Parts: sequence; structure tokens; C-alpha cells
Amino acid sequence: MQELASKLLVGALIGYSGGAIGAVLLARHDRAANLVAFGATILGSAAALLASLVTLLGGPKFEFELFPSPVPLLRVAVQFDALSAFFTLIVSLLGLAIALYSLGYVRGYYGRKSVGALGFFFNALLLATVLVVCADNAFFFLLAWELMTLCGY
Repeated sequence: MQELASKLLVGALIGYSGGAIGAVLLARHDRAANLVAFGATILGSAAALLASLVTLLGGPKFEFELFPSPVPLLRVAVQFDALSAFFTLIVSLLGLAIALYSLGYVRGYYGRKSVGALGFFFNALLLATVLVVCADNAFFFLLAWELMTLCGY
């Protein structure tokens, strides 16, 4: 169960990251940016939702390091327990609902606003929000919090 939840959470983080990067790369093509950005959000939110449910239904907590920290003794790690699973469940449910609605809603912005920028910041906001609730230490929490506030702005 722990391995399944861990893989699902990593899949969610990759989904949000891929949606953000894809939206920027396809910013000149509104329809493609819309489909890639919000399609990746749907997949990432579904994976996060399943990871949360697996953990809340009796899966043990787990932690893993995202990447080696450039600063000694400070880990950039994620800890996923029942509390972080509960908040990730809420974030992923809202992200899933917003992404499903946005697939049609954003069509009104084609040619007028940057759909790629909207997709990038939405995916980055969801990624940062999940990292905030799953942060393993105060250092990483503050980094994720700052990223979340910048993306929300």
C-alpha cells in the first residue's frame, strides 16, 4: 500500500509539473495549451486523490526526498501521513473540479489572453499547494509556501 501511494503521489507531482511546462511550451497554440495544461491537471489531481484515499484508508505514512539539497543538513523531502493526505484530498478534489470546468471555460480566452500562462500558474499553484501540506521540514515548507504565494498572485 505504501509503495502504491508513493508512486501515485509522485505521479501527481509529475502531472502538475508536466502541465505547467507543457502550457508554457504550447503558449502560442491556445487549444493545445488548454488541453495539455488542464488534461495534465486532471491526471495529476486523480493521482493525488487516489494517493490520499489509499493513505487515509489505512496505508502507512511514507516520506521521500525530492532531490538532493544544495544546503547541507536541510532536506527537500515530502512526508505523506494522514493529515497531509486529508489536505491533499481537498486540494486534489478542488483541482479536479476546476480543471474539468476550465477545459470549456478557457475557450473564451482564445486569442485574447494567454492560455499558456493561465495553465502554467494553475498547475504550479496546485503543485506548490500539495508540497506545502506534504513538506517534511520548516525549510522546505517556507520554500513551497513562497512558491505558492507567487503563483497565486
